[in-house]
Amino acid sequence: MLGTREKFQYAARLRAEAEAVRRHGFTNFFEHTLACLAYGQAPRARSEDRCGPCPFRPFVAADYSEEAFPCQHISEAEWHRAAAQPELTRDYVRWLLRSAEQLEAEATPGKKTD
Repeated sequence: MLGTREKFQYAARLRAEAEAVRRHGFTNFFEHTLACLAYGQAPRARSEDRCGPCPFRPFVAADYSEEAFPCQHISEAEWHRAAAQPELTRDYVRWLLRSAEQLEAEATPGKKTD
């Protein structure tokens, strides 16, 4: 469970990732950063519960779908396939920003979260 400070820090990390994707497109950022919201929360029993609406789920090979962090196993070919889909880039940036907003709302006393 993230504390208030960690939520703000994580939100900043997600916003930075959103900006990097907007500017440069996709990279396999999981090799370089822990930008995933589920990272560190692996105890959830099913990947559906950990990963939620992550736009990268369709790019994970079935053999790895139940791993703690399935996205860590996306192949280079699948990253290229993902990068070739402009709507995925748009949706991913939106997801990152929504996630950052949610974390910031949770960390702000008296602010409602949806």
